[in-house]
Amino acid sequence: MGSEKGAANYVSNLVSQKNGRFIEVWEGDMLTKMFSDVRNPFAHGPGQSPMPTLTPEQTNWTIETVMTWIKSLVRRF
Repeated sequence: MGSEKGAANYVSNLVSQKNGRFIEVWEGDMLTKMFSDVRNPFAHGPGQSPMPTLTPEQTNWTIETVMTWIKSLVRRF
């Protein structure tokens, strides 16, 4: 790990059996979905689509969910 080209590649390495399966497949699927559906449209832009928006409740949910994942990953070290 450390030479990944993006978030999905990093998650794949966390799931990889070769790397010791740091997280389970279902966890990787959830993280990848969060990146593709929430992070990417905001960080990279929506392309030809209108810029997405989140309600304050959705923003809070996203922040709290990501913080929970970070805590979980750190505790596994």
